[in-house]
Formats: sequence, C-alpha cells, structure tokens
Amino acid sequence: MQNHEIINEQLLLDKHGQIVEAGWARKSLQIYRRQDIKAPKFRIKEWDYYFIMAKEFAMIAVISDLGYIGIQSITFIDFKKKKGYTKSITNLLPMGKMNLPEQIEQGVSEYKNE
Repeated sequence: MQNHEIINEQLLLDKHGQIVEAGWARKSLQIYRRQDIKAPKFRIKEWDYYFIMAKEFAMIAVISDLGYIGIQSITFIDFKKKKGYTKSITNLLPMGKMNLPEQIEQGVSEYKNE
C-alpha cells in the first residue's frame, strides 16, 4: 500500500464514525470531533504526545484519557549519561473528563492533581 497525502481540510470521521480519508498530511487538515465517534465512552482513546529534543537531552510528555484509565507521564532522557527518567500518574475512569482539546489550535492540554 502506497502512502497517501491528504491535501484538503475535512472531517476525520463520517456520519457512521468511519475515517473519511486515510493517509498523512503536512499540517493538521483532518478535523477531529469527539461527538463523531460511534463507540461507548470506555472505548474512546484520546491522548496528546509532546516530544522535545536537543543535542544533550530529550523530554517526552504524554497526557492520555483511555476511557477506563488515564495515564500522564513525563520522561527525560540524558544522552550524555545514557539514562532516562520517567514519572507516571494513573487515574481510573476519566471517560472523557480530561477535556483534551479536539484540535491543536483549540486549547491547552493540561493535567492537574493534588
């Protein structure tokens, strides 16, 4: 199967909850709307993933709402010491309550806890 480039802005899912056009894009063109998903809350998986890399280190941050569980983690990788450090927090049954933004341009991904 050949890679397919998406070049037009469009909804990600159709009225049946199926992907309109599979492929990749050079920028955010597919419009994700949570309400278009045709699945129970506990089966919806949403996450934001951030990767920052410099010459001597990298940082990875993940905020996820997997329906039945939420996992938030941050990882630092020290290339000089050849070591990585990860801290993760889990929470049960977020079921969409994490309120992750549907589009990159629409909000802030954040996790707050005592």
